[in-house]
Amino acid sequence: MTIPHHFPLAAKLPVYCLDWLAEDVLVFAGGGGKGRTGVGNFIRAIHVPSSAKSAEDVAVAAEIKLSSDEDAPMAMAVDTSSDTLVLGVNEADEKKKEGNEHLRIFRFERSESAAGDKKGTVSVTLNSSSNSPSLPLKDPAEGYVRRLLFSSDAQHLLTASTEGSYAVQSYPSLSPAFDATTDFEGEEIVDGDFSPDGTQVVVCTGRKLKVLGTYPNPAKAGSDDSEGEEKTNGEQAVNGASSSRLGHPPIWQTIQNPALGGEGGCEFRAVRFGKARRRPDRLAAAAAGGDKEGDDKISEKKSDAVASSSAPTPSSGSEGKLFTVVNAKRSSGGKSKKRKSFLSAWSLSTWDLLETRQLSEKPATVFAISPCGRYLAYGSSDLSVGVINARTLRPVMRILDAHSFPPTALAFSPDGGWLVSGSADNTLRVVRMPLTADEEGEMGGTTESLLERPWLLTAMLTLFILVLAAYIQRTIMSASSS
Repeated sequence: MTIPHHFPLAAKLPVYCLDWLAEDVLVFAGGGGKGRTGVGNFIRAIHVPSSAKSAEDVAVAAEIKLSSDEDAPMAMAVDTSSDTLVLGVNEADEKKKEGNEHLRIFRFERSESAAGDKKGTVSVTLNSSSNSPSLPLKDPAEGYVRRLLFSSDAQHLLTASTEGSYAVQSYPSLSPAFDATTDFEGEEIVDGDFSPDGTQVVVCTGRKLKVLGTYPNPAKAGSDDSEGEEKTNGEQAVNGASSSRLGHPPIWQTIQNPALGGEGGCEFRAVRFGKARRRPDRLAAAAAGGDKEGDDKISEKKSDAVASSSAPTPSSGSEGKLFTVVNAKRSSGGKSKKRKSFLSAWSLSTWDLLETRQLSEKPATVFAISPCGRYLAYGSSDLSVGVINARTLRPVMRILDAHSFPPTALAFSPDGGWLVSGSADNTLRVVRMPLTADEEGEMGGTTESLLERPWLLTAMLTLFILVLAAYIQRTIMSASSS
């Protein structure tokens, strides 16, 4: 198992969420929460150039200090097509009674100063745009927004809380896309994800997950159903946004009470839809051409970006699958047991369980999928960060002791070149991924990277050494004979 180059980076605050504003700009947020802990709450953006080898090559591009009277930011979503950053932050106690505006919306802009023939300094401008309520948290002192996510076309925003409430909102209006069901009430929602085409959303708690349509069934007059209708594969589950009245979302699938043979009860920890291999963002941007010309071009910019990057390359990634991570439950008796974590792949067409592999001897804490859909990454409470091949579920690499506390956040860069994890120990771990599958396809390279085939790298090195040895021996013999 080949380990790529990686290095630690001081975040100078507990990190609870992170994402990417650009291929070379990472943004993370966290802090000490409300009170006089001595640790402030911040949003910080850093420039990570493709040539970075250590912390000395990384520079702060922007920083915003948040109020110390509010909770630390716990969730983040980024839409690069409209230069939008959304944070989940509970307001100060005195403001919660008036309505907890826990969605903080920021606009960002990346700029680069001229520096002769060399690349200049990269900076980011972050400006607060608006605050908005989203979920009716019953106990804001304990509950908070756990998951924020834009759909791939940025038409919807998923917000989910630790109290079991969730919302799929149209963006940028933030109006509800449908009447959310009460399926998860009283349970902590641990994760959620949109399908690549944005027509489905999956929401999961430790006990169950549901795959829902992102548009409602038309509301029926006089109906008072509290659950969405179960849909068969033969029925049309997505009705579009033409209905004048909201209804509950169609439910495509429900998976409950996960269990693995020999491990007893398990709990869901994370879920992701598989993705098709698509053109790398850097090449798609070049094909689209030009920069935005103003706020009135945002919609056009979104459409162009989606159109230019939506065509899959000939070789597929992990489309047609749903990936779930489960952790073994805590023992109810006095005996302690290893709480292993497992990764499973499900077929989206038949809902058959395709394969399950163990991730770690301890619970997984974070999970991510690469933009090309080829790699899955995870962080574990054993302090490691690992990468899995999404097609085979085989390990690609694992970094031990990536942090001194379990990882709390994890994300690939838009071009798949970087993987970064964050932790409450005030550190980031920056991992340089090898030439990724999406880039290889565009550049005419092999369909698998050398990182996944260390035997091939070993064979090539062995052959090189043998050829070099033969050349040296021949040179020596020629010199002796002369």
